[in-house]
Amino acid sequence: MRRYWIACLPLLALTACKDTAGPGDTLSREEALAVAAQVLASGEGMTTSLNASASTADQSSAAGVPTTFTHTHESSHPCPSGGRVNFDLQVQGSFDTDARAFDVDVEGSQTHDDCAFPHKGLVVTLDGNPDIDFSAHAAANNGQPSEPFIANVDGGFRWSTSDGRSGVCAVTVESVTDFAAKKKTVEGDICGHTVTEVTTWS
Repeated sequence: MRRYWIACLPLLALTACKDTAGPGDTLSREEALAVAAQVLASGEGMTTSLNASASTADQSSAAGVPTTFTHTHESSHPCPSGGRVNFDLQVQGSFDTDARAFDVDVEGSQTHDDCAFPHKGLVVTLDGNPDIDFSAHAAANNGQPSEPFIANVDGGFRWSTSDGRSGVCAVTVESVTDFAAKKKTVEGDICGHTVTEVTTWS
């Protein structure tokens, strides 16, 4: 059960890269999507750390007593071509092992520090100031999602490319995964590129 909601967090890192154009040059749609993919990869390291940090709460609930918890999490992860991405999170919620139920809220920030990665012969570098803020909510009962998983992202980052372009991207995105309807909807902008993405499954 715990792994279920923690596994959603890389999605936050992905949506956290969706942004609207600021002053300066622009990233192409393809470049902006490449940025999103790199941020997703960095989120995987965050997920591993959160998995370990939540184990204390799991142990507290070993006797089957409903448990509330608050975790703070700070970590820093290397980027593919140099620099780092930093996470500062607070996770609050409750869970009941016997009922296989949980209710979790996550708030946090993701800040890039000369975080560089390659893309089609170029190097793209991201920096904070601003950073990326996000919030999310997830809940389950009897081991199954009991309401949609909702993530909201707001903030931005500065970027530069090895061919001399630079600019600022602002972030505004909402992601809703409705497990009952078997549909995920992501709406927002990626460096000035408006995105509406609907995924369904059977």
